[in-house]
Parts: sequence; structure tokens; C-alpha cells
Amino acid sequence: MAIDWNIIGIWIGAFYTIGFFTLAIGVNPWLRFVESTWLGAVVGFAFAVGVKNILSLGINPLMKGDVSVVIALALGALLFSRFINQYRHFSKWGVALMVGVGSGLGIRGAVDGMLLKQIEATFISPIVIGDLWQSINNIIIIVMVLTTLSYFVFSFEFKKPSDILLKLGRWSMMIAFGAAFGNTVTFRFNLFIERFTFLIRTWLQIA
Repeated sequence: MAIDWNIIGIWIGAFYTIGFFTLAIGVNPWLRFVESTWLGAVVGFAFAVGVKNILSLGINPLMKGDVSVVIALALGALLFSRFINQYRHFSKWGVALMVGVGSGLGIRGAVDGMLLKQIEATFISPIVIGDLWQSINNIIIIVMVLTTLSYFVFSFEFKKPSDILLKLGRWSMMIAFGAAFGNTVTFRFNLFIERFTFLIRTWLQIA
């Protein structure tokens, strides 16, 4: 008889889902087992992907005569020198390169996504359009951005009545942080509902 791997996968998924749900009653052997095996599976998958990348991006091109990957392979191999006390200082070269490249890419992405895109989004033209609610939304965006920025101006002291800008900036940040927290909570509830629906419909097939 042929093995139905789909059913086996459903039962494994239900076993792990219920195991993670048992956290609600406290830490228990079932939870520890699913956490440990899940972490082991993730680490094993990451290791397999790493080996595949080394073979496809390093070893195979080198075997085909592409010598440009020699430096990358050498720096990668030097990372393992940290396990040998007398040569462990060589591992700093590879780490320094990875930190430098990662920092450069991260800063570029952060500046583009968190600064330039935010600035670009506030340049709304025209502000007032035919749609009343969209016009109100545009005005609210501009007011919240300007008042939030004014909250971080420390060059001079805001006094009445200009201190209203600080209060509006504080409220704007509270609203933004509240919306972000609400999105996080909503995502967690959606994840719970998806897993609960899996147990009811796919595993038990009740509904």
C-alpha cells in the first residue's frame, strides 16, 4: 500500500501546532520536544542551504575555471580558523568583510526605506483634491509629519502657544506606535486563527 505523505504531513503539523499551543498551560515535555525538534529542523535546513550555496556559487564555478571566487572561498575558509587558537586571528578578516558589506547594504536600505521614502511620501501634490476624505487624509499626514519632526527640535524652547506643536507631535507618535502595535497583535491573532482553522478543517475535518 502506498504511503500517503500528505496525511502524514497533516498529522505532524497537528502534533506540532497543539504542542506549541500547550505553552498556554506552562512549559511541559511536549512543548520542549516540539521546540527542540523545530529548532533542529531549522538549523539543519540552514546548514543544507549554506552547503548548497557554497557548491553552486563557489566550488562549481571554480571547477569551471572561474578564479574570481578564490578570494571569497579563502575568506570563508578563514572563518573556521577561530577554532584553532594559534590561527584564530585570521578569522577576523572574513568577519570584517561580512560586517562591512552587511553594514553598507543595511544602511543603504535603511536610508532609502526609512528616510528617503518617508520624505517622498510627504510631498503630496495637490493636497486638496476632489475626494474629500483623501484630502483630509493628506492634510493629516502632513500635520503629523511636521509636528513629529518639531518634537525633536532642541535648538530652542517652545513656549505657548507654539508648544501646541510638541503636543501634536507627541500625540502623532502615540497614534503611530499604537497602530504599529495593533498591526502586530492583529498578525498574531491571524496566525492563531490560521493554525486553529488548520486543526478544525484540515486535521479533524469538522467544518
